[in-house]
Amino acid sequence: MDESVNKDSFYENPADRKLKVLFWDDEAEGEYQTTFTGIKTGFTRYGWEALVVTDKDEAVKLALEERFDAVVLDLLENGKPVGLDLLKEIRLKRPFLPLVIFTIAPEMEHVQSAMRGDVSYYLTKPVRDYQDVIRAVEVAIEKEKSKERLVKARYLANIGQLAAGVAHFVKNSLWNITSRVQIMLDETDKSDKHYEMLQTIRRRCDETNKFVLNLLQFAQRGQVKDEMKEINIVEVTQDVLKLLGQEMKNAGIEPDIQVIPGEVKLTGNVMELQEALLNIIKNAIEAMPQGGKLSVNISPGERSIKIGIADTGTGMDPEVLENIFIPFFTTKENATGFGLFDTQRLILKHGGDIKVDSRKGEGSVFTIEIPYKKPGEVSHE
Repeated sequence: MDESVNKDSFYENPADRKLKVLFWDDEAEGEYQTTFTGIKTGFTRYGWEALVVTDKDEAVKLALEERFDAVVLDLLENGKPVGLDLLKEIRLKRPFLPLVIFTIAPEMEHVQSAMRGDVSYYLTKPVRDYQDVIRAVEVAIEKEKSKERLVKARYLANIGQLAAGVAHFVKNSLWNITSRVQIMLDETDKSDKHYEMLQTIRRRCDETNKFVLNLLQFAQRGQVKDEMKEINIVEVTQDVLKLLGQEMKNAGIEPDIQVIPGEVKLTGNVMELQEALLNIIKNAIEAMPQGGKLSVNISPGERSIKIGIADTGTGMDPEVLENIFIPFFTTKENATGFGLFDTQRLILKHGGDIKVDSRKGEGSVFTIEIPYKKPGEVSHE
């Protein structure tokens, strides 16, 4: 194995991401032990972590339960393409997990089967050195990120169309109900027992109408080409923190802000990025009713900027964590369940990505990554 460490990768700062990769190969302790020893050593030098297992059941369990950035599967076990079965099993529950087939079998029928099983990358043994594996993992990660963005973009577009249709129908119905209730109120004496009931109906209609207007506003956002220009993301973040400063003080929350001095510029929409950050930080404040610590870290890279927002609040269990970006899903009273859904949409619109790591009782960490792009390169859809 080549002992040199070349960090000049096609993808941005892969070594800085400290990725964790799972390998399954039934011969990792036999014929290919030296190969995987070299890979593990090289990964360590590169700043990544490699875990190699020989038992296929253990591999599937780890892939589904642990947080790995990618999984590399052998194809054959005792001459049978067992790796394809593992690929399908993992893909069923982790649709966007980067999966690489790493095998000595180059037969086209196996390659085609892997493609049908939605493999992210197909790599054949032997490899020149561990960096070949690193590049394969990088390509697999980028492919799955692109696929996930495309799926989410289509999903958001469909939700927007559905929201618009529902909102228009409900809004018209509410107008009919409200106008008739108002006529009845005008014709009913205040001492009449039905007067209070009519007022309740009108109040509920007004509350529902506010929700419908929010729904319409969301649906119409995707139809408007908002202005994209060069902005200073540090300044945008600081403005949001100042806006919520009194709320944090009242809640007994200690802010720990780590931003580099000066300017970090990217192409974006100020109002949209402010709203995205506002939603996340407000959620963090609400998650710390007894006070706590809010940490915001801005770290620029070569091709993108990363914003980390961490709290020491109540945290989320796996079920909640899995659904937080789904519209209408909320664990709060009197909430619409659109805040984080809209936040994700706004980040995706800027070509970025948002991830969450949270454990019940330990707090949550939201990580936003937005690429530096020229105005013409930013999608408005």
